[in-house]
Amino acid sequence: MLPFFRKIRYRLAQDNHFLKYSRYAIGEIVLVVLGILNALQINTWNSERRTQLQEKVILQSLLDEFKTNSDNLLIAEKRATSGLNKCLDILKYISDDKLELSKATSDTLIMGSLNTFVTFDVSDGYINSLLSTGEIHILQNDSLKHRITNWNRVVIDNSVEAEDWLKQDLYSIVTPFLDKHYSLATERFKFFNPYDSPFKSDYRQVYRNPQFENIVIRKANRYYTCSISYTKLGKYIDKIIAMTEKELIATK
Repeated sequence: MLPFFRKIRYRLAQDNHFLKYSRYAIGEIVLVVLGILNALQINTWNSERRTQLQEKVILQSLLDEFKTNSDNLLIAEKRATSGLNKCLDILKYISDDKLELSKATSDTLIMGSLNTFVTFDVSDGYINSLLSTGEIHILQNDSLKHRITNWNRVVIDNSVEAEDWLKQDLYSIVTPFLDKHYSLATERFKFFNPYDSPFKSDYRQVYRNPQFENIVIRKANRYYTCSISYTKLGKYIDKIIAMTEKELIATK
């Protein structure tokens, strides 16, 4: 097209038809400008399309990771609830004058509540990668970006701190007490190692120890705190999942 106009322009210039030449020259300039604008528009459209596809991939990856976190948190919540309920059962036996419970029941309650702790297994590999590379800015929803950016802090505030207290209590208070006052040759231990301890003692005496009562109450409070923290964290995760799903629908 452009060579054609150049030929016309040259012929008109040779014939001294200035006015006609000017018109064709202006027309050529207009065509060039339109071509450039069209190319820029296509490039812009392609760039926006690539960004939209990137955002869709990010949203889907975030959705998958937070659904995993939701499942893992549910497991942690169940363990915390189980630990709390076992502590409450122990307190019932402590307040029971008859104290009628078998060694197997006692082992299950103590080892399932006092001699353990709970953890929320966080899945954050993709989240951290998104933050470290700066690709978080591809997301269009500012509220969602804010929640993703604050994820690690929220986990620390509503999971790590409460779990750390449980761990500290286990190693600094519970374990020393049980080592001194309760046989760890439990029925569960005997299940895979038929060991018969020569040291005979009345396991029920530990339920008459005020220190044991304090330990159980402390652990019950720790489990309760964990449960409350997990509930708050669960709401945060549910909000992110809902927002991500909504954004994914909008990108279709």
